[in-house]
Amino acid sequence: MTQLSTLFIIIALLSYVAFRARLHQRPFMYGAGMLLTVGISGLMGVFSKENAALLPLYLLAVECIVFQWKLPRTEKPRSHAESTSRKNGTKAARHILIAFHAIFVVIPLSAALIYVIINWSDLTHGYTNRQFTLPERLLTEAHVVWFYLKAIIFPRVADMTLFHDAYPIQSQLDIATTAAFAGHAISLITMISMARKAPVLALGISVFYISHALESTFIPLELVFEHRNYLATWGIMFTLTYYIVGTPGQAEKLKFARYTTVVSIIALFSFMAHTRALTWQKEELITIAALEKYPNSVRALSHLANINLKRGSVEYARHYIESAVEAAPDQAGPALHLLFTYCKADSYPEELHDRIVHTLRTGIATVYAQNGAYSLAMLKNKGECIAVKTNEVAKFLLAFLENHRINNEIRYYLLLQLGRVYLADGQAEAARSSFNKATKYQSHAPYIHRLMALEGSVLSSIELKDMKSATKSLLEINALASDPRLKSIFNIEGTIENLEEIDDEALKLKAIKMAPISHNKTTHHPNS
Repeated sequence: MTQLSTLFIIIALLSYVAFRARLHQRPFMYGAGMLLTVGISGLMGVFSKENAALLPLYLLAVECIVFQWKLPRTEKPRSHAESTSRKNGTKAARHILIAFHAIFVVIPLSAALIYVIINWSDLTHGYTNRQFTLPERLLTEAHVVWFYLKAIIFPRVADMTLFHDAYPIQSQLDIATTAAFAGHAISLITMISMARKAPVLALGISVFYISHALESTFIPLELVFEHRNYLATWGIMFTLTYYIVGTPGQAEKLKFARYTTVVSIIALFSFMAHTRALTWQKEELITIAALEKYPNSVRALSHLANINLKRGSVEYARHYIESAVEAAPDQAGPALHLLFTYCKADSYPEELHDRIVHTLRTGIATVYAQNGAYSLAMLKNKGECIAVKTNEVAKFLLAFLENHRINNEIRYYLLLQLGRVYLADGQAEAARSSFNKATKYQSHAPYIHRLMALEGSVLSSIELKDMKSATKSLLEINALASDPRLKSIFNIEGTIENLEEIDDEALKLKAIKMAPISHNKTTHHPNS
């Protein structure tokens, strides 16, 4: 996604530069071309990944630094008519340029600012399920951005790991953090002050910082990901290439030194790429490399556990998961993962049960914990986790529902899975109660899953021989199903007409096996 988004941003910027440089020649034709290509590329970029929303800032930087709001000078006109034509063309070009930046820069940035102000509480709510606060994130990102710059200029294979979830969190404004902020301030001041004298340097710096303006600031994302550096790398490498290779007029100066530098850089990067390829040739080696860099990486530990589970090495898997449990004592994900390794056994440790209940109720509601809870319910419904009793699964889900950190979408899925657990165990009344509670939160779920709670209510009512309630729920489904985005397992009309003849066992089996697909992309448990 990031590569595709980066591609469309580059296409948009190249198109802008190409049409902008010729805008004074044929203002309307090149203006229309600029409008269409930048607009389409920008939309495609946003559809690929949200960070393409930074395009207005890139466009503004290119205009301010490269073109400086000026139109190219032309030769002296040969006649009065030609002079008048050029003046009109220049005037039209300026109007088109102003209109373009109003549409693609001023309006989007103003809308973004208003959106952030209005939705500030929602945007920052995600910190309740992070191991860091907003101030801690900002302090840490001051170091992370230098880490990104170092990865471009002085890359080390050991630093280029797949997982960075254990990157050290900065909690105080110490000397090192103050120096990091000061360095960023100096870089930005240099960019502004050198915009006219050294536009290539200023452009490279601006592209680097703009690239990290969204994912390395206030939004509660994970702290570090290498792919955030893709377009930022272009900005720095463009500047370095320009000053190392030189302009056509400078190419002969220090020719040997320039060529030696270029060849050395290519050789160094080639060697590092080869070394990294050797590491990345096996999934296990990638994960071990990450663990060497970050010994407390929960993601790396859980990934190694999954690799060993696939091999059937349960004891090795437990070793890694137990390390993850120690590394993240306030998260239920590792403990649930450890529980999966006992599914085929007769029992599991009692202290593990207590830890799961406690961390689900009070811990951070990470994606790891959410997917672990959903998967445990699915396994129990399918009869694939005999060590855990139905009432224990229900206890886990109920404990998670007490967690103040969960949002309404998570609450919907937990109630949905709780209802399915009860339904699979023959506790139809308890199942219906859970499904009915879930319907209160169905509007917070993706469209494809919104009817699942009502469907559960139908099935549990049929199980209870309460056809009146089943019909009522079916009619609610029918009313909602007019929206083409909502799908149901029922043929509504046929079901209502033949309610007494429904194969409730088949439908129940189908319903309890349907697992909601988590809206989160990151999974860590062995059944994802």
